[in-house]
Amino acid sequence: MGNNNIYTVKTRTEPVSTISRNGMSDEQYINALEIANKVLKSENRRLCKLQLRYSTERRNKAIDCAKCLLKNEN
Repeated sequence: MGNNNIYTVKTRTEPVSTISRNGMSDEQYINALEIANKVLKSENRRLCKLQLRYSTERRNKAIDCAKCLLKNEN
């Protein structure tokens, strides 16, 4: 199978995935859908990791702030 498959997956800037059949055979179309699915799963994992890191940083800052306030009260 050549590189004639026409598919577009936009990631990191827009959470949109478009797959156009554009005369592809069933096999080519299914392959393009599977590739797009893998890319989107990968992007989703990346975003989940970022969200976890961000929420952890926010929680740590809140704990540090609370410690600082308690320290200043004494």
